[in-house]
Amino acid sequence: MDFLLDVNASGAVARWLIDRGHNVAEVGQTDPRMRDDKILNWAVRENRIIVTTDNDFEEMIWRQGKYHCGVLRLENLPRSERLSFCHEKR
Repeated sequence: MDFLLDVNASGAVARWLIDRGHNVAEVGQTDPRMRDDKILNWAVRENRIIVTTDNDFEEMIWRQGKYHCGVLRLENLPRSERLSFCHEKR
């Protein structure tokens, strides 16, 4: 799968996804101040799922009806717990 990680969701989550063979792009490596509408356009253009903690994407997608390829929102999940959220259960 192809993911686009917002600035607030990169780091350990990016490494975890890459280690599992996913294609990951990170907003922070291009422009850490990129506006959410530009992030959404990038994700759609490259058919990527956005990973974020930002609820602004909900406004654009569900209320404004903007097209998207999926959003994974790590809602209310402390940075220290994001990676453990991703770990596979054995």
